[in-house]
Amino acid sequence: MYFKIPEEYIFMEKQGWLETQDIVYANDVENKYLWLNDMEWFSLDRIKKYINLAGDEEKFIPFAHTVSYDKWAWYIENNKNISVVLLYNDEDAIQYYAPNFAAGLFRQILNFCSSTEFYDENTLKEINNDDTFCSFDLAKKHLRKWKNSFKELFPEEYIKVIDNIIQHSKLKLIQLDNIKYCAIISPEEEELLVKKYMYSPLINKDIYIQYNRDLIDEIF
Repeated sequence: MYFKIPEEYIFMEKQGWLETQDIVYANDVENKYLWLNDMEWFSLDRIKKYINLAGDEEKFIPFAHTVSYDKWAWYIENNKNISVVLLYNDEDAIQYYAPNFAAGLFRQILNFCSSTEFYDENTLKEINNDDTFCSFDLAKKHLRKWKNSFKELFPEEYIKVIDNIIQHSKLKLIQLDNIKYCAIISPEEEELLVKKYMYSPLINKDIYIQYNRDLIDEIF
């Protein structure tokens, strides 16, 4: 099967950002491994092995996994477009996530800002929860690291959005049904940014295409 791995991923591998022996949790910003919300990278060697074994008609190439080990994959829509999808472990449906790899990385940053529970001195007292995941100061360190790391890979408009979040955002209280937490941007703001900067009629839609689940499970 002929498949050209996205240039952004090759660049990340050359920087040493994907070295799995250096995997860290979110509180270690200085580590060389590039932690990115809910994308934990597969090595380039494993990806190449899968490409060599997969059939010519295979449409999905895994490159990372979530914390629950669902697989992020490149979706070969056609010769010109490689999008990002999520292959679920226990479902046949495949979620269309982003129209290209850079957009998928950017969306992970937006999702970090909208879905992670953050705190500062004021909000920690307000929500009375000592188990909150990430301080606002640490979040800004991650955002600065992503901005600097991806400045050669992202469109300028993505970098401007990240910079604007760093410079001007304040924590806001989010209420979703019975869940209350503090975020940097709201889920509604994330949705608007996704629509503005990576619009596709397939975003968040489920697609149903057969793929080699057994081979993916064997290699990844």
